[in-house]
Amino acid sequence: MVKSNRGRVVGFLGACTASILLAACGTSASSPTTTGATTTVVPALATCTTAVLSASLANDQGAAGTFSYVLTLTNRGATTCRTEGYPGVSLINAMGHLIGIPATRVPKRISSITLAPSQRAHATIFITDSGAVCDHATVANALRVYPPDQTTSLVIPVAYMDYCVGYTAQSFSVTPLSPSS
Repeated sequence: MVKSNRGRVVGFLGACTASILLAACGTSASSPTTTGATTTVVPALATCTTAVLSASLANDQGAAGTFSYVLTLTNRGATTCRTEGYPGVSLINAMGHLIGIPATRVPKRISSITLAPSQRAHATIFITDSGAVCDHATVANALRVYPPDQTTSLVIPVAYMDYCVGYTAQSFSVTPLSPSS
């Protein structure tokens, strides 16, 4: 008698029958045929790491008490890479400490983005005008950006960006990355 890995007993006759069938499959009179087709394995693109990306901030626009900025991540590496999702975005002071809370995510469709060397992806950052919600905002000196799926950040110096710490009326949010056109 033979025991299986689940503790059930497999009869000797059943094990012999399986062995005979397997042996019969291997002794076929016909030889295997080949079609001449080849299989090409395409390696998956590497993830765009913080080490190959640079970040910039531009196009501040204001409307109805909210400012928007375009965050651009550029592939500075020598090879093509891929990224997808939301960048992590925080305001920081001159000492590098977090101001307020990190940006929340604006619900939008996420797509995979392929970045050849020098190609860009962008996200939009929205922040409520602090003058509309508080009297004494904390001034940010930089924006800390974590590319999607990365634990190392990029820092972008900023001017005239501030945050009302402790005021729930202020919002700070970011969209997922999308390909730059």
